[in-house]
Amino acid sequence: MRSFLYICLFLLTLAPVKATQMIPLSIEQLSDKAEVIVRGVVTSKLTKRIGEKGIYTQVELKVEDSWKGATGKPHITIAQAGGVLGETIQNIPGQAVFKVGEEVVIFGVWNQRQEAVVLGLSQGKFNVAPTTDGKAKHCYSIFHGRPESTTSAKRAHWKPPLLISNLKTKVTSKDR
Repeated sequence: MRSFLYICLFLLTLAPVKATQMIPLSIEQLSDKAEVIVRGVVTSKLTKRIGEKGIYTQVELKVEDSWKGATGKPHITIAQAGGVLGETIQNIPGQAVFKVGEEVVIFGVWNQRQEAVVLGLSQGKFNVAPTTDGKAKHCYSIFHGRPESTTSAKRAHWKPPLLISNLKTKVTSKDR
């Protein structure tokens, strides 16, 4: 019995483990590091091949409001390493996940192709949703705000909802 346990423990060490550790960035840090900050809607995702084995995904975002670095642009392209192309899947742990049709706020930097790259893996992506009363919108990321629909048991450990108007004020305020 003991040898069986040792064999099982040994086999567990062979299993691939994926984990990501992040140092939380404040909204002020995200704002300072960002070259582009926009609120918009994801309109499409396209995964492309790089060389023989690499793939990357381009996410198209229709810009609804530009807070920094994209004034006058009707849309921006977000570039991400990895994605799904045919039967090939390349997953980057901790990277932001985008869905066509979702509304987001993005904190990013420009790459050499003038595509935005999300800051801090998924830290630079805030999901946007209407408040429960429908009168305003709130936003949340992995470290800031929270979805209003979470159960009360989880709410005790999360920060209060972050209204999109308050996030915009924090980002665009000259007093930071």
